[in-house]
Amino acid sequence: MTLPEVDEVRVTTMVDNTFDALLTSAEGTRASMGAGRTAARQFAGGEALAGLRAEHGFSALVTVQSGNASSTLLFDTGASPDVLAVSAERLGIDVDCLQGVVFSHGHFDHAGGFDGLARLRGRSGLPLTVHPAIWTRRRLELPAGQGRDRTS
Repeated sequence: MTLPEVDEVRVTTMVDNTFDALLTSAEGTRASMGAGRTAARQFAGGEALAGLRAEHGFSALVTVQSGNASSTLLFDTGASPDVLAVSAERLGIDVDCLQGVVFSHGHFDHAGGFDGLARLRGRSGLPLTVHPAIWTRRRLELPAGQGRDRTS
C-alpha cells in the first residue's frame, strides 16, 4: 500500500501515564499547568490551575493535513470514563471534528474513556475501527493473586 504525501501530521497526546506542567517547550507544543482551571474555594479567585490528568492508559488525537483538507482520528480513549472528556475540555479541543475512533485493542486502559467522549459528542454518527478481539472478556491478575474480571 502506498500512502499519499501529506503536508502535516499533528499528534496530540490526550491521555498518558504522566503529565509534567513544568516541562515546557519553546515551540509551545506541550500543555502547561494552565491547560485547565478548576474550582478551588481555598484560593483567592476561587479556582486553581489544574493542568491535564495523568492515569494508566493512553489516547492520542491524530490530525493529517493535506492542502486545505484535514482528517482527525482519535486513537484509543484512556482508562477512566471521564479522562478523555476532561482532557478535550482543558485543551480546548472540539470533539465534533472527529471523523472516527480507532481502538487498538480492548484493554480497559485504552477503551474506558469512550463514555466521556459519548457524553461530549453524542452517541451516533462516529465511525469506529476496532481490533477484532475487542469484545473478548478479560481477567486482570493482580500481584497479590486477586483476579478481577474485566469486560473490556
